[in-house]
Amino acid sequence: MKFFCVLLMVLSTGLVAQPKLSPKTLQHLNKYCSDCHADGVDKGGIDFDILLKQPVNTEKAKATWDKVWDTIEKEQMPPADKKKQPSLQEREEMMIGLEVGISGIHRNRRYAGKVQLSRLNAKQLEYSLQTGLEVWLDVKKMLPQESTSYGFDNIGSIMNISPLLFERLQKVAYYVSFETFNKNSNVSWAKKSGDNWMKRIGDGKDTEKLHYYFRYLGERLYRRPINDKEFNAIVNLYNKMQQSGLSHRECIQECINSMLSSPSFILRTELLRTDKVEGDLARLDEYALASRLSFFLWNSGPDYHLLDQAKKGELRKNLKKNIERMIKSGRISNFAMDFGEQWLHIKYLMNNTPDRRYFKKFDRNYLDKMRRETLYFFQYMIKENRPIDEFFTSNVTFVDKTLQGYYGVKPTGKNKGFAKVVMPKEKNRAGILTHPSVLIATSDPDRTSPVKRGAWILENILGMPPPPAPANVAPIEKDKKGKSKLTFRQKLEKHREDKACASCHAMMDPLGFAWDNFSAIGEWRTKDSKGKPVDVKTNWRGNQINSFNDLQKLLTGKYRRKFIKCVTEKMMIFALGRGLEIHDRIAIMKIVDKVDRPNSTFQDLIYAVIESTPFQYRSIGGK
Repeated sequence: MKFFCVLLMVLSTGLVAQPKLSPKTLQHLNKYCSDCHADGVDKGGIDFDILLKQPVNTEKAKATWDKVWDTIEKEQMPPADKKKQPSLQEREEMMIGLEVGISGIHRNRRYAGKVQLSRLNAKQLEYSLQTGLEVWLDVKKMLPQESTSYGFDNIGSIMNISPLLFERLQKVAYYVSFETFNKNSNVSWAKKSGDNWMKRIGDGKDTEKLHYYFRYLGERLYRRPINDKEFNAIVNLYNKMQQSGLSHRECIQECINSMLSSPSFILRTELLRTDKVEGDLARLDEYALASRLSFFLWNSGPDYHLLDQAKKGELRKNLKKNIERMIKSGRISNFAMDFGEQWLHIKYLMNNTPDRRYFKKFDRNYLDKMRRETLYFFQYMIKENRPIDEFFTSNVTFVDKTLQGYYGVKPTGKNKGFAKVVMPKEKNRAGILTHPSVLIATSDPDRTSPVKRGAWILENILGMPPPPAPANVAPIEKDKKGKSKLTFRQKLEKHREDKACASCHAMMDPLGFAWDNFSAIGEWRTKDSKGKPVDVKTNWRGNQINSFNDLQKLLTGKYRRKFIKCVTEKMMIFALGRGLEIHDRIAIMKIVDKVDRPNSTFQDLIYAVIESTPFQYRSIGGK
């Protein structure tokens, strides 16, 4: 076999630039990968006969080897329909071999990654104005829609500032400063905020007090102390405007406009601050830590308490107390919403309107309420420090009067908004997988979609996303006139006869079928739209699933660690504002080891993420 010959050649070569894989790693690759990726076969564009001969220090080679590592780690390869599958230990051995032999990464070392300089996105800008200036403005209406990468809209590598965006940001700065410090403003929040600030600042005759507030406001908006150059620029601007005939209040307005237009407000430059070097790692200083902490849990700049702790050098030593305070704060709802809705793919639920021809009683106005129900539930899991397993098993949810009617539960008290409800057992509502928001988001407008639901679990719950669908594969034919005698499950099984589709569908479909007792609008059912019994019995990766309850047990039992790892990865991406790299896996596995124990909670996971090396350090070396 040609692959084996290349294997021997790699073992014997001494060239530094070529892969230095251990004999065991090469044996595993030969055993499990050579059928599709050697001897002239290069599925997915990967041929180990060629790859093993090439230098590893080119961008293309690095990207290819990263892809190999990633598919092994996420259990995408070998395909699920292949009988010959590596054990967990063999997967680990392959990954360790690739880490050391290709990337030069060793698991007994610490890695942090580079800080990706990023601007504030629309939500962060809005919340930072609330925290720093005490103004409430719906910023997203004034800015273009944010792009997403790695599942989130706060990723630094895509947050460029185009000429259009720069112009809009200037307009936001002017609007906020003008309305807030215009004594004739008709905007209620602006007038109230402006009056409050002017009472604190005074009439400008007390120069010492005025200069104190320039520094105070600069620190709140820049998320760090302003330096002398920045301070002098603000003072000079104030004096210049005063000399031109503007009133004291109008001069303050010009100074605030200048601060809000500054790169120090728009860009998160404070993350470049460090206070200690440890080898090729630099520790974030107290202000940088305060910023990273606040944008993670509040999606906003740090409040006065965090900045004060940073100034005194007491934030890191009192980290747990500060995290506890932040979780108890109402601002934790920002995390629940902004992280939760993107992680669970329900942010754009309003675009998933069920077809009224099939679901005549469904009201489109339910959709946003269903989205909010899920986010309130996630917030409850965090604030009340509930065990992670309850994410799949809790019969607690949150409903307003509209959803109380939808669920058929009795109103709870006189609460005007969303209230906590304990669902009766006969409602078959327990955990996130029974939330209509998720069930609708993973359905087609006219029917359930086992494919979408299976893919959703793989990507968002287990961290094992299926590969993209191959090109030129015919979609499953729709039964437009309702004359087909085949159930959708039978059609899907026929679709899987295409070898190009079989391996991915073997991963996705069984998980989706296990979830099929819930209709496309999230109602419990025992019969499908044609009156035929819903068949949820299936087998996934050797695990027999006979009911929806069996799926819940699988996620809280055998695959619990997979879920913890998946959420850890999602939180790390959101917290760091960048995609994860191979070296991040070392920190992730340490977090998972800490959290993977009975009765662990989402708060335990949050603490572990914040305490990790990538969160508290940045790389000043190669990695």
